[in-house]
Amino acid sequence: MIQAGNGIKSNSWYQLSPTATGNSYAGTATPTGNYVNGAWSPLTGSGAFLNPAEKRLYNNTVVLPNGQVFTIGGEYTLPDPFSGTSEIFTPSTTGGPGSWKQTATIPTPPTSSDFNSNVITGASNTSPISMTAADTTGLFNGEQVTISGVQGNTAANGTWTVSNLTATSFVLAGSNGIGSGTYSTNTGTFGVSQFGDDPIMELPGGKILAGNFAGAQTDIYDPATDKWTSGGSKLHNERSDEETWVKRPDGKILSYDIFASMAGTFKAQIYDPATNTWSNASTLSSTNPPSLLSDGPPLPSGAFPSPSYLQGAELGPAFLLPNKNAIFF
Repeated sequence: MIQAGNGIKSNSWYQLSPTATGNSYAGTATPTGNYVNGAWSPLTGSGAFLNPAEKRLYNNTVVLPNGQVFTIGGEYTLPDPFSGTSEIFTPSTTGGPGSWKQTATIPTPPTSSDFNSNVITGASNTSPISMTAADTTGLFNGEQVTISGVQGNTAANGTWTVSNLTATSFVLAGSNGIGSGTYSTNTGTFGVSQFGDDPIMELPGGKILAGNFAGAQTDIYDPATDKWTSGGSKLHNERSDEETWVKRPDGKILSYDIFASMAGTFKAQIYDPATNTWSNASTLSSTNPPSLLSDGPPLPSGAFPSPSYLQGAELGPAFLLPNKNAIFF
């Protein structure tokens, strides 16, 4: 199974089916079920969720123990920018294309990364409060949003549930308007739960650990219940953005800390699924200490990094080797 895209947002997926009968490859007979001369076909069709709801780029996936495929987020996505949505693909058992099902959005603290427009243009004095915006792209009914910066009707500020969504308006379910009064200024911003291109890793029993691009917290998804719970917070105040995780043979997860290591000292940590905690793994060899895979000193508060600085904040792949060591690039 492979996601199409060629560097663009896509909800097109394909499957490679092996040959039904044996064939020869490089002069050697191969058994039935060989992929070398197999055939590609689209995993699409008519009806709901035969294509994923989101077009995603730089999203993450895992194969679950029952053969389903879980995908979440994406650095570039439509219709939810820097999406926190997730979906599960169930393969067909009858030769069809299989189907997608939208699953619970990750409950990360609301952010507004990559929104086309997140400016609030109005708020009613009614209960519940009705909001207007230049563009509500990235919102959907039932999503938790945090409103901040609204003046005049300050009762609009807080964390609420989106309902009655249109292209330019939505209702804050459970909110209470100020009921009366007028105001001349009523602008602000809204944030939603987002995930982007952070790492995920399957845990023993089929649950999934997910990082956070803006903070040290992690979250755990249970496909059996379609619910998220809190994971252990990472050490070193380390966010998971652009990281690559490796699962050790004992089921624990190793992380090289890109951002904490930018101070010039190697930092790493290990997640233990049994205790839902992270522990320090920054010990160095006295004879062959590791080089840093990230560079640049911590930025001053509010400073914007230059392109050359950002080159040190992108980690390449990481793999478990046959000798049970892990290698990071």
